[in-house]
Amino acid sequence: MDYTDSVKYFFFRLVLFVGTDALGLVLGKVLLWCISNFVPEAAMGLKNFLVSEATGSAAAALLMAFLLALVFRDDAKKHAAYDDMDAVPVAIVLFLLLAFYFVPTIFYNPNDITKSVSTLYYMFYYPTQWLTELFGAAMKTAAAVGMTIILAVQMAVYQATYTAYKKKHPFLFKHDEMNEKEASDMS
Repeated sequence: MDYTDSVKYFFFRLVLFVGTDALGLVLGKVLLWCISNFVPEAAMGLKNFLVSEATGSAAAALLMAFLLALVFRDDAKKHAAYDDMDAVPVAIVLFLLLAFYFVPTIFYNPNDITKSVSTLYYMFYYPTQWLTELFGAAMKTAAAVGMTIILAVQMAVYQATYTAYKKKHPFLFKHDEMNEKEASDMS
């Protein structure tokens, strides 16, 4: 994979990252709220659970992790099948995604921020807000830890799928071993 393919890979994963973040917000804020409207009054505890910020944020994080895991699982299969990439460039992309997610928190100051910018921060960092709600973590800590957990899951899924695919389809890679053997026989 050359430089331009790597850059395209990063930007497409960035678009998917932002898209799953938005879907997580929709699930956590809108869908769970709609479901809670159908809960009977007798189950007020369940209704309160569904509309709590911690539940919605955790659901958003789980959805984001699940959807990204599907993408990185597919990437691992393709990379193993075509033998054009391994875990190092994927790890670099995941670190860049973490930096993309974390860096805006550095500039967050609740004392001198407008309502619209505060709303944008709330929407973007919603999947990691469960750490703030449950453990009282600051926004920077929640963003760093929460997204590190989500992206670490992606790396684990990628590596497990890549390894399993190579083990399941060893015939695809025998030509490499044969070329190395022929090269050593010639010397």
